[in-house]
Amino acid sequence: MFGGRPGTPRLLGLALALNGQQFEPAALGTANFTTYDMPSIEAVTPSSGPAIGGTRVRVHGHALVALFVPGVSLCKFGPLSVPVEDPDGGSLTCTSPPSGVGSQEVIVTLNGQDDHAGSPPPRFAFYANPWILSAVPNGAPISGGTTITLRGYGLRGGAVAEGVGLDGALLAPRCKFCPADAFAHAP
Repeated sequence: MFGGRPGTPRLLGLALALNGQQFEPAALGTANFTTYDMPSIEAVTPSSGPAIGGTRVRVHGHALVALFVPGVSLCKFGPLSVPVEDPDGGSLTCTSPPSGVGSQEVIVTLNGQDDHAGSPPPRFAFYANPWILSAVPNGAPISGGTTITLRGYGLRGGAVAEGVGLDGALLAPRCKFCPADAFAHAP
């Protein structure tokens, strides 16, 4: 017998009748069925990452953790699927797979069979891997305030430049939708 109501997930026992009259219930715990609200995706953060993959993506929405099953629940970036790693606080975390440059719809499946998306489905943009050729000047005082010009490839659309040295404190510029020559300022 199947029945469900909106709200919290509901665990139901299953019963089978080969003739439609004599139902034989399965022992609770051996064959269960859970009903849950229809999941939907509202946003993904961040909304872009490098085409090599590896970006931890948080999927936000409604009823996303209702039936999380490790190894079965998946995030799908277009035709590419990756396992959900962490259901937390009503959202899911997964790692973007390697993909070609472009934008893909993000959908989830909790039970490995039914796909759930937003309306319209949020998209994740895969961008070319940035490649920095030079930084001018190649040094600056620790007090900051120096303008730095970065030259390279793939410095557009979601690129983030991170400084190294002094535990990352010397330079931490952000460059979003940069021109071919990105400008950054030391803190």
